[in-house]
Amino acid sequence: MDEAALLQNLRSCIPEFDCIPGCTACCGHIPWSEYEYNQLSEHEKATFERFTLKCPFVGDGRCTIHDKRPMTCRIFAVTEGLP
Repeated sequence: MDEAALLQNLRSCIPEFDCIPGCTACCGHIPWSEYEYNQLSEHEKATFERFTLKCPFVGDGRCTIHDKRPMTCRIFAVTEGLP
């Protein structure tokens, strides 16, 4: 199984969680896999290079790349519900 398929399979196992508008509790300094990083556009990669203590993809109190967010972000607040 390739990495994309593996990540998609893992993501499908994560319980749904509706983010609270304006909450950026999970938007700290988090790890990204090489695969996840490579899914970013060149502009997003340049933004990523400014990563410090707060995620550079937080804008107006929300994630600006929500569909590309890494696994760490996806499991925030739902780990108690995982088998």
